Amino acid sequence: MALHGNRPSIIHPAGSANLTGFTYYEVIAGAAGGTATVNGTAMTIGPSSSIGVVVKTISGVTGEVYLGGDPINVSYGTTIIGGSFTGNQ
Repeated sequence: MALHGNRPSIIHPAGSANLTGFTYYEVIAGAAGGTATVNGTAMTIGPSSSIGVVVKTISGVTGEVYLGGDPINVSYGTTIIGGSFTGNQ
């Protein structure tokens, strides 16, 4: 999942999440908290708290709700960086 010790490399406002370009695995509340329906389940997120969940769908966002994750090509990309190794083995 995350590249940085299980910490998201990006954080987006939940209302403008890009579920096709990013893999989100943390729902984060700002100082005021908020509500959202995540994967079909309505939830209230307390102020300055977070919950770890792979976000497939999100709607009904109110208050300060953010999503943390990584670009999808980083989360699910190939492990081959590119090119070929031709050096001595």
